[in-house]
Amino acid sequence: MTARSARPPAAHPRSPMILVDGPDASGATVTALQTASDEQFGLCYVVEVGKSDAAAYSDLADFLLVEHDGGLDDIARAIRWVIAQPPIDDRPPVLVIDCGSDLWGLVRSDAEARARASKETTAMLEVDPHAEVVIGATHWNAAKDEYLWPWLRQLRTWPGITVVTADSED
Repeated sequence: MTARSARPPAAHPRSPMILVDGPDASGATVTALQTASDEQFGLCYVVEVGKSDAAAYSDLADFLLVEHDGGLDDIARAIRWVIAQPPIDDRPPVLVIDCGSDLWGLVRSDAEARARASKETTAMLEVDPHAEVVIGATHWNAAKDEYLWPWLRQLRTWPGITVVTADSED
C-alpha cells in the first residue's frame, strides 16, 4: 500500500468558469455581457468565435473585442493574450468566449482533417470516396492538446472570470 499525505485546502478558490447555454438567439451573449458589466469586475474582453454580433450589445457593457483571423491557432493566441493582461484596479478581468459551441466545431473540424489525412483513411477514401471517416481518439486528442488544453489549464490559475456561451439543441 502506498503512503498517503493530507493538506489543508488552498486559501484561494479557483476563478470561476461559467457556461451560459441556450438555444440560438436565446440571449446567451446578452447574459454573458450583463454578467461582465458588474462594477466589481474589471475590464471585459470578448473573443468571438463563429459569430460577430457582440458589438450590437455595446450598450450593455464596456468591453473590448479581441481580434483574430478566425483560425484555431489565432483564436488560441487571442485567448492566451487576454490571460496575460494584468488586472486593473485589483478587479478581476472577465473573458467572454462567444460561442464555445463554434469553438468546439472548429476543433472537431481539425480532428476530422487529421483523420482524413491519415494513411489508413486516405487509402480507404481512394477505394470508396463516400466512406465514413471515423475520428479516432488519437485525432481528437491531438486537436484538443494543440488548441484547447494549453489555455484551459492557464485559466485555472488566471485571476479573472471566464464566461463561455454555448448554443444548445432544442
